[in-house]
Amino acid sequence: MNFQEKIRLTKDVLPKDYNYGLEVVPTNPKFLINYRNKTVQDILQPISPASRKVLSLKHIEIIEFLQSLNPPTPIISIAIKNNYLFQYQLKFTIPYEITANLSYLNYIIEEIQQHTMVNVVSGYYQIKYPNKPKPSKFEKYYHFYGDIKLLEEMDGNIIELSPNSFCRVNYHISKHLYHRVFLLIQQLTHNFTTSQNLVCFGRDINFPIEYYHSYFNEIFGITHCPLVHNDIKPKDNLILTFTKKPDYIQHFQEYFNENPDHKYLILVTAGRNGLSTDLMKYLTKSPQVTDIVYIACGRESLRKNIDENNDMIIKRVILMDEFPNTNSNNSIVHFQKKPISIPSTN
Repeated sequence: MNFQEKIRLTKDVLPKDYNYGLEVVPTNPKFLINYRNKTVQDILQPISPASRKVLSLKHIEIIEFLQSLNPPTPIISIAIKNNYLFQYQLKFTIPYEITANLSYLNYIIEEIQQHTMVNVVSGYYQIKYPNKPKPSKFEKYYHFYGDIKLLEEMDGNIIELSPNSFCRVNYHISKHLYHRVFLLIQQLTHNFTTSQNLVCFGRDINFPIEYYHSYFNEIFGITHCPLVHNDIKPKDNLILTFTKKPDYIQHFQEYFNENPDHKYLILVTAGRNGLSTDLMKYLTKSPQVTDIVYIACGRESLRKNIDENNDMIIKRVILMDEFPNTNSNNSIVHFQKKPISIPSTN
């Protein structure tokens, strides 16, 4: 789907009375194809035509090298992640039998580097045990090569990434996304001179916390993803909470009740499914929440959350295409508390 069609479909989900216009950030033509810096692929499965349009060419090269080995490699699947310096982190899923000869994995990494000319700086593996399904990304994995974490950079800020931890898939567009969010937050806080604290939640809080923490007296971060939680570096002004999705509201209530006079700016990456109805209504109704900066990649979930809101107005919408050649795009939506109407005394 092209970006113009995505823009049209996004307009359809906005309220009929929204009249502030759309800010559309065009995509650099260099990043329309073969942009993905994160890939997961089963070795026995061919790369689909759709994936060939978006996967990094080096990722495709690594996968095809493994698929071409004779005798066939016992590796079941591979997860590939690269950073802004084109350093690579690989995670192999291997059958239990291979754990008796882990030197094979070191050999494979050396072969990959020699044949594809990539710089692998970090290596991990997960084990598929007999008569059990392939392990999920949340199950235990083991480090065997190079660095523990892959280091990603965003405008001078370094984010540490584990193999299965959330990361943006289109580095150059993602940098613009976080910078646009930064400029919006800067405007809402009058160049960070207000007393608002920042609340970050969602899967990707490792990125905005690292990017924005130095501009606030306090940040409250909350996530349901243990991988992201473990990747976040401690900070003096960060209160970090790991919880289950259904318990978000409870933690917000506890945090807000500690400082009932404070006002909060919420930054959320809503994910494909958006926010639950209860959470959206709680945040938009809370008298302590003045603004919500909502990053959406799903249009229908954005529509649902907009329809569930009666207490805030949409002040700004910024559209970016972080996922060219797919059906998804990013919408950065600024919700602001409606002004309190004072009854006339006449």
